[in-house]
Amino acid sequence: MNNYTLELLEEQYFHENGVSLDKLLNSEIGDNTELSEIYLRQALSFMRKSHIAELLLQYCAKSGVNIRFDTLLLNEQSIFYEDKNILDIPAQNHIFNEDIYKRRMSELIIALAYGLRKAWHYNRGNIFNPELAVKDLLHLCRSAEADAVVFTTLICWELKEKGNSNPWRQWLIGDNADVAIAFEKTQAENGSAKNMYGLRRALEESYCQWFRNDARGAASEHMALEKLDRILMKYKNKDMDISWIGKKNLSALQWKKIGDIPGLKNYLERENLLQHGYKKQPSDVFNRVHFQHLLRDISKN
Repeated sequence: MNNYTLELLEEQYFHENGVSLDKLLNSEIGDNTELSEIYLRQALSFMRKSHIAELLLQYCAKSGVNIRFDTLLLNEQSIFYEDKNILDIPAQNHIFNEDIYKRRMSELIIALAYGLRKAWHYNRGNIFNPELAVKDLLHLCRSAEADAVVFTTLICWELKEKGNSNPWRQWLIGDNADVAIAFEKTQAENGSAKNMYGLRRALEESYCQWFRNDARGAASEHMALEKLDRILMKYKNKDMDISWIGKKNLSALQWKKIGDIPGLKNYLERENLLQHGYKKQPSDVFNRVHFQHLLRDISKN
């Protein structure tokens, strides 16, 4: 286990202004409960109709994940902070209109599914891996981002199958609508959601669809490069050893962990998928310049 992993796993988390997911799932609403928390509890209640979402929630609750409200996030956005084991989601104000309420609940479910998928991976040890060669690290980060979108698609689909089609309809009008459509089309071609072969094919196809939008890949690469840059600066400023950064190759076993889904088989077991979307360097010009700078910094050590 490398220095970065140990640092994250051994750090004591202080959840300022956060609410324990375990508390949200296993306690009643109090008299002084904030409105944002009430809406969150309602969204969690809807979300738990999905068997896979329920397994995800229980695991993250046992792993000590906290949820915090952020007034600056857009309605479907969420951000998971590995160093604090905290998921930030959008804060909600009074909702008076029934149609708006349905949309906000759907948006909260989407934000939770996406963010908690990342929390689930982190708490199972599938975290950002700066020891990897930078080109491999970028591929792993793209794969993890694609997986979070695929997983959100699966949760929305399962809720639709359980009778709540609102999250699915909301997902269909967002930036990842093409991923949802690829999932739905493949399902239709291969049978119902109860057909495990059809479900696996739908997950694979929606994963591959994510990579067909270059902007999604560029955004993922940008975040990964910025994060790696901050790690390098932090270690250099503290005069710490960075010789282990950017040296290892990505193994198939390490990459496959991305496809694990609670209650289901791994949908990324086929090794040929490992190479899907792989690039030796970013296609985005800005990211490519940043990539080259990082390679030079790493090669000096």
